[in-house]
Amino acid sequence: MERVYLLSGDDTFAKDEYLDKLKISFGDLEKGINYLVFDKDNISMLGEELTTYSFFSSSKLIVVKVPKVKRKSDDENSEGEEKDNTTSIDWYTDDLEDKIQNMIDGIVLIFIEEGTSKSKLFKLVSKIGKVVTFEKKKPTELASWLIAYALSKGIVISKDNAKYLIEVCGSDKILITNEIEKLISYVDNKEITKKDIDDICIVSSEIIIFDLTDNIGERNIKSAILNLEKLLNNKEPIQKILIMITRHFKTLLLTKECLEKGKNVEKELVISSYPAFKYSQQAKNFTKQELVDIFKKLYKLDIDTKTGNIDIKIGLQKILMQ
Repeated sequence: MERVYLLSGDDTFAKDEYLDKLKISFGDLEKGINYLVFDKDNISMLGEELTTYSFFSSSKLIVVKVPKVKRKSDDENSEGEEKDNTTSIDWYTDDLEDKIQNMIDGIVLIFIEEGTSKSKLFKLVSKIGKVVTFEKKKPTELASWLIAYALSKGIVISKDNAKYLIEVCGSDKILITNEIEKLISYVDNKEITKKDIDDICIVSSEIIIFDLTDNIGERNIKSAILNLEKLLNNKEPIQKILIMITRHFKTLLLTKECLEKGKNVEKELVISSYPAFKYSQQAKNFTKQELVDIFKKLYKLDIDTKTGNIDIKIGLQKILMQ
């Protein structure tokens, strides 16, 4: 077992699985004694723990959920974005790096980051430990994984129905696993059908927003309004719906710029191939100016709702109808 790990990438499910295996390999764990978890709220205490022995154990496992550092430019450019995992402190200092390299015996240190980066932390762990990257699977790979997962539970799902399940629920493996577990509990004949998926599974908000955007591109206002209602029926808070739609159109605008400049969308936006393909297809339904105008309207709606000038739902409906 290595002493330092960096688990990165977009596949949260696979990262959690790998972390669980490391925890099992480590042995008995008792949180607060020989198992410590750090995030943006207590990251400043990490350095001290790397130089302190546990009173009740000869070894300890430290998991660090790497916070994103909020820069000044983030505030200027990320209106409507969620910032749940940001910190205003540049936590990775030269002093902390020195303590990682010289931490006391018996410590296993695991960093977990969202996405991937070529940061100073990445460079250090590449030299002294192990970097493991977990990228989201492509739809065909995810379909094969779903088929194997169902078989391990004694249930059959065809390749076409596995692909359909992904289309309905999105490519997030955690969500897909929850939905297939529901299906496994539901089916009587040991085979998952398309009807089972339609009856049981919840369409992901991400998929609905892609459909809603298709409606806008096709100027199908009625269907766009119906998809907005679907988002509300998914129990998503209306403020979060506005954030998600705004983020979606911001990504579409960036995609449009990449396509105009002949750049690779997947690499430029650091997203996996399937969403890159979907965004590229949708961007073709809009001019760049149309995307700019929609994004500006969504940005203005966010400000107007915060000042109490308009109801969010009414504002979104108004934008869709325009």
